[in-house]
Order: sequence, then C-alpha cells, then structure tokens
Amino acid sequence: MIESQIQRKHEEFGCVCPNSCDLRWCINRLLFRLLSAPHDERGRRDGTPEATQRPRSLELRQRCFEDGLKFFEHYKEINVSDRTTWEFPEFHFDGKLNTCLADVSYTFFNKEGASLEHDILFDIYSGQQLVFTLARFDKDGNIVLREGKDPRQEHSAAKQQFFQE
Repeated sequence: MIESQIQRKHEEFGCVCPNSCDLRWCINRLLFRLLSAPHDERGRRDGTPEATQRPRSLELRQRCFEDGLKFFEHYKEINVSDRTTWEFPEFHFDGKLNTCLADVSYTFFNKEGASLEHDILFDIYSGQQLVFTLARFDKDGNIVLREGKDPRQEHSAAKQQFFQE
C-alpha cells in the first residue's frame, strides 16, 4: 500500500529513480526543477519579462547543486566498494563563506555484518573536510557509542551551524 502511494508521488513529480529508488532523491530533483524555473525577486513565475531574471543568490544555489552533484559522483568513484551504500547528499550554498557545502553520508559493511557510517561535510570549492564523524554499528545494527555520545548527533549539530542562512 505504502509502496503504491510512493510510486504515485514519483509519477506525479515526473521522477524516474535509479535502481535503488530513494524518495529524497526524487524530492531533491523536484526542488531543483522548481528552483531553476524563471521567477522574479518576489517569487513570481508568471512569464512576465521581470520573471525571467533570476536573483543572483538563486543562480549561486543552482550552481552549488550542479557542482555538488559532480563532486559527489567523483567522490563515489574514488571510494567505490561493493560493500558500501550511499545516501543522496545534501547541498547548501553559504553566502557568508561564498562557498558550496556538501553533506555526504555512506555506510561500509564489513564481512561480519558490522558497519561504519561515515558522515562528512565538505567545502567542495576548497576541497576541505569541515566535519567528519564515524558511527560504528554491531552486526545487530546497534550503535556503539563513543564516550557515551552518539556521533550522528554531533554531526547533525555541526551541520546545522554550517547550513544556517
């Protein structure tokens, strides 16, 4: 039942997913299409001449998304493994730093079934890792806490600081 509802939403959005369909991937595609549509400073999309001029910040966000996708594909190529699963990254143009940030997450599974979840926040224009967290999970999927802390929460807090704007 839920799968059919998701499929209807995918069709409604005009989304064609890759082999392992991820609803976030489709939503990001939809947002990209909406953000790249012509509009004016007040957000109108009415086809008037004023509406064909996009604000500079929107152009920078669109470029960040496109550059971020290229960065992500390259990063996946150099970190390829048959025991790795990837999540669709999040991108954010930071106007204060004048740079594009990418939040990349992937999980590596070892032969025993335990896993390592990597969460990395990159400044893709400088190539720097701004935040790196590693969460360990046992073969039953239970997190192994480091000093009583969940590294995923640390990453989330750090990401919120950078993604503010």
